[in-house]
Amino acid sequence: MALKDHATQTQPQQCGCCHAIGIRQLCTLPDDAGMPVTLSLCTVCGALTPNYNAVQHQDNTHQQTSYYENKWSSDTHAEFDKLAEDLRGVVMFYRDKGFLPSSETAPFIIDIGAGRGALIEALRREGYTPSGAEPAQVLVKRAQEYYGIDHTMLQCMAAEDFIAHISRSDKKTDAAFLWHVIEHVNDPIVLLTAISEILTEQGVIILQAPLPLPSSIFPEHLYLLTPKTVFALARLSGLSVAFCDISHQEQFISFVLCKPQSTWPTITFNNQDVLDQWITDLHAAIIDLDRTCAAQKKAIEEHLQTIVQQQYIIEHYRKLLHSPILLAKKLVHVLLTRKFYG
Repeated sequence: MALKDHATQTQPQQCGCCHAIGIRQLCTLPDDAGMPVTLSLCTVCGALTPNYNAVQHQDNTHQQTSYYENKWSSDTHAEFDKLAEDLRGVVMFYRDKGFLPSSETAPFIIDIGAGRGALIEALRREGYTPSGAEPAQVLVKRAQEYYGIDHTMLQCMAAEDFIAHISRSDKKTDAAFLWHVIEHVNDPIVLLTAISEILTEQGVIILQAPLPLPSSIFPEHLYLLTPKTVFALARLSGLSVAFCDISHQEQFISFVLCKPQSTWPTITFNNQDVLDQWITDLHAAIIDLDRTCAAQKKAIEEHLQTIVQQQYIIEHYRKLLHSPILLAKKLVHVLLTRKFYG
């Protein structure tokens, strides 16, 4: 797992997403540990790269799998079940939108970076027979234990190996999920291009990623997406955007990519004002966050001051209680009481 060094952050030399050189510092936000981290904005793809001066593993997959194996080590059966039920709603949403074919047609649906297998289980509960890959062996084992998913449905395999395996079988996928995966990938353009080659003509890639908020800023998130990033990734991967939605309440950006030759209606991003407004909203959110943090800091300081005062009073009376003069007074009182009433 990457080691955080908050004291000595350096300006990244290139975008963590598209690897372009054209980046500029945008703002500083607290990360998930409450430490300040500077975010740099890519002028090419619009992604935000956290400026961690961290000790990175050469094998990014090992870093990512170690982090989530530890993070999810204590999940209970109830949490696994709730997660699968929540993701059933996701499956039904994209089916209602038409991006997922009916399970009656036996579509080939894949889940890359399947994690604990909750989305695979959600698809299975909705009548599908999905196939997935997850490089973390511990997470694959938990999926097998909690959901009863066998190796034919979820394989312990890296994304590129899984895609190559499908390609060799000459199978085409109707839908590929990258659910909270893209922000962990060193080269998302290579990954998306590879997936596009195993899609049917009407096949889609369904993605969701976190918005750049403090809870989403940590070394395992190599970059964070903005609306511009969605369309840049599509363009650079030879794909089109069929759907894009930003939920500030849920703090996610969701989107669907398709082949340009498909019959899906597509949307374009050609208005710089959209990105400018989004950045303005982000700055407003940062200001609100700063105000909230300042108010909380003041309240904590006042509370600590009260505690210090109370501790002083307690210590003062404790010393009085054990002073020789007080003990002598107590002794005199006891002797007088015995003399007159004893």
